Amino acid sequence: LARRALADQGRSTEAQAAARTGLRHAAQHGIMETTRFGLQACLSFWNGEEASPWSPAELASVVNRHSPRLARLFDAMLVRRLVQLGRLAEASFIAERQGWHTDGLRKKLAVDDEASEIVLARIELAMATGHQREAQAWIESRLAFAQSHAMRRELVELHLLAASGHARLGEDRLALRHLIRAIVTGARRQLVGPFQEQMGWISRLLDSHDDKAFAFTLAEEQALLK
Repeated sequence: LARRALADQGRSTEAQAAARTGLRHAAQHGIMETTRFGLQACLSFWNGEEASPWSPAELASVVNRHSPRLARLFDAMLVRRLVQLGRLAEASFIAERQGWHTDGLRKKLAVDDEASEIVLARIELAMATGHQREAQAWIESRLAFAQSHAMRRELVELHLLAASGHARLGEDRLALRHLIRAIVTGARRQLVGPFQEQMGWISRLLDSHDDKAFAFTLAEEQALLK
């Protein structure tokens, strides 16, 4: 859990050093609910190389010693990372294997605690494969759920995904609105990691607008723009 928190705060070097220590013990013991966050941080460090200490093959020794539920969560996290690395065929294969495109998925996700990872993975995959409107529908549905349950990190990620989708469609006004909401939510909790993962399109959107367009008043909000 500490590794995930360090990664969220943008303290990647510290997070990786701590994760190396944690992985040596995680295969022998650990609680699934906290192990999943450590694995998420480790996957965020993976650069796509199979020889990396953060590759899925290396992390499998930890995943396989826990319940099947952790394996499903890990697959969702892996899909997101594969999409970010541009490996869409592999990501799509995992999604199909898990049956995320079945009609019953939306109802299940309303109550299932695996919902966050699976929905975010499905949204990112839909966006990357050209299904922007489908992704936006999922985002709007999930935003209401995350807001009502005070899921702040997921709110940041959902607003960033919404902003990214609108930017791809050339809808800069809507993209800017969601980016502002992500910054307001994330700045108060020092959630830098989600922004770093998508800095490419965020930088382009920021460069196309004057600072006055954001109208931020808090120091932490202004700092997140820098």
